[in-house]
Amino acid sequence: MWPYSELGIEPTADERAIKRAYAARLRHNRPDEHPEGFQRLNEAYREALARCADGDRPATRSGLPQPAVRPPGPVPARIEAPPPFDLGGFIAEASLRAGQGDAAALRAWLDSLEALWSLDLKARVGRAWLASLRPDGPPMPRACLDELLAFFHLGEAGSVHDPLALEQLRRHLHMAWYLAPEQREALAQALEMTSAQQRRHLQQTLHRLQQPFRWSRALLRALTPGEVERVGGLLGRLAGQPPMPLPPPIEPRQVAFWTEAGRQRLFFNRIRLAVTGARSLAILLAALAFGLLLATLSALGGDGFRWMLPGMTLAIGGLLCLLSLAMHAWGEITAWQCQPAGRTGWAARLQWALVPSLAVGGVVLGHVAPWPGAGWWLAVPALWLGVARFLSSWRSKQGFNRIVLRIALFLAYPLAHLVGDAFGHAVDLGDLLALLALLAWSADAWRRRSPRRRAFA
Repeated sequence: MWPYSELGIEPTADERAIKRAYAARLRHNRPDEHPEGFQRLNEAYREALARCADGDRPATRSGLPQPAVRPPGPVPARIEAPPPFDLGGFIAEASLRAGQGDAAALRAWLDSLEALWSLDLKARVGRAWLASLRPDGPPMPRACLDELLAFFHLGEAGSVHDPLALEQLRRHLHMAWYLAPEQREALAQALEMTSAQQRRHLQQTLHRLQQPFRWSRALLRALTPGEVERVGGLLGRLAGQPPMPLPPPIEPRQVAFWTEAGRQRLFFNRIRLAVTGARSLAILLAALAFGLLLATLSALGGDGFRWMLPGMTLAIGGLLCLLSLAMHAWGEITAWQCQPAGRTGWAARLQWALVPSLAVGGVVLGHVAPWPGAGWWLAVPALWLGVARFLSSWRSKQGFNRIVLRIALFLAYPLAHLVGDAFGHAVDLGDLLALLALLAWSADAWRRRSPRRRAFA
């Protein structure tokens, strides 16, 4: 009979059984999904608690008369027992709704919870929900997490003990939500990838980053031209500034490999050495295969198998590897020279003295060596590093700076003739290059030391 039939319990059930039955039935009769069923269940729950408190429970086997069935109508005003609040169920439901990404629907659901109209209960539930947040918890976008924080008044100043940790957790959960397979379209829009090729590359890259790390597979992918830059750039955009560890399902070893492979440093690390070695080996194998092909075609043409052709192509491939390695190393030296100099240590002293040492060495070598133009081998690198160091302060114009560096080297020879004509005698080009390098280095040294002098004044 009602209300026990509505709860699915016996009339002799105690208060604990009534609450347990109400919590079980409430999962299938939520107020936002089945308002009528929730209303009937709530009335039955209140009536059962009232009868249990008054001792007005029928005896099923004693033969005593049972009270009449409650007629339909409004709940009597004397029933004031509120239903218990299921904290675990609320946290699970809130995480599920937040993971759907609809902040407006989440706020509407929160406002419909009558139990949270109590300020005391709302404050306690908000603290418990915040304590339940974990980096490995259910992902949710930033907008939904901010909506929950605003609902519980946890986004205000002083309401959170560690705002920095909360911001890191917000970024972590937000990125975990974006990395879910069903959010690929939203991630592509956030990264401004509009073309089909960019979206396909994003899908393939994320799929590969979730696979277990294998050295052979990673080095084989690194042989593709531009792959290291593309994957490293994508990881940099996902990690943000300051960079944060990417959440699962991204494999951490994959992130470490592609990040270190694309990072510009003066000294090679283990990963960059492996990538450079794999590329060099691929070039040498391709050169050897091309040489064998030429030798085979020569043998088929009747000229015999020329073993000299594979050796020549292999030597050319080796020279290309050395040239590529030298250009890469020179680029790293240039980047290191443009960095702010340290105050102490041998590295800071070497960085400060590199340009003048090359310039002076170029002048000395040009006047001592028996062949002409010997000083260029030191004067040209000195000029390049000196001008690059001088232009390094304009960080927003790096492309323009590279153009200026190339133009300065091409204009050095005409400038030498102009200076020679002005003074009435020829000017050695190596000395002029060394002089220009020293001028650029001196101007940069004065600019870098002037702020320090003004700070100590």
